[in-house]
Amino acid sequence: RAADFYLDPVNGSMANDGSRARPWGTLAEVVAANLIESQRWASLPYAPGASLVPKNAGAPVQAGDTLWLMSGYHGDVDITGYYNAAELTIAAAPGETPRLSRLLIRAGKNWKVVDLSVSPDYAPTYQRQTMIAVESHGYQGPVSDVTIEGCTLMSKEDVSAWTMSDWDTLSANGISAGGDNITIRNNRLKYVNFGISVTARASLVE
Repeated sequence: RAADFYLDPVNGSMANDGSRARPWGTLAEVVAANLIESQRWASLPYAPGASLVPKNAGAPVQAGDTLWLMSGYHGDVDITGYYNAAELTIAAAPGETPRLSRLLIRAGKNWKVVDLSVSPDYAPTYQRQTMIAVESHGYQGPVSDVTIEGCTLMSKEDVSAWTMSDWDTLSANGISAGGDNITIRNNRLKYVNFGISVTARASLVE
């Protein structure tokens, strides 16, 4: 049965069990701690026809589960090489505003990301980059079946003081998506360089 886990950068701890009463810390910490059970390619570099084997076997978070994110900064998050057997959801908990400086989903399958706020301005040091990237990788493997929905992306919350040079050098890209079966729906992007750039096949942007 699908389970719910809670992540709280302010009051959580990685020594907890991820329940509502005892939440974990940030999303970046949960990924780094290998708490997500998934699948990976049996060997790399990836080659067509390769087989999948368990990844982080026995970890508490599994395919079909939801990671509920509480308000606060969840980090620069890199999710590479996670091929879920069913959709795994990362979502803002009701009434909460979780923040990331970047989200990269590379070489994976069956991810859904809902209602997150993403900006490089949330990081300790501002770094211009693509805020949400969904990408295949020649060595790590392809990406498919990813949904990005209801997210807010911006270079900064207030750019009223930006000069023309600042717009050229500081404005970040919004969403970049490759792979197959990618859905980008009902997102809000402002103060960006490129907004939504897609090379993905059999995909939807609305």
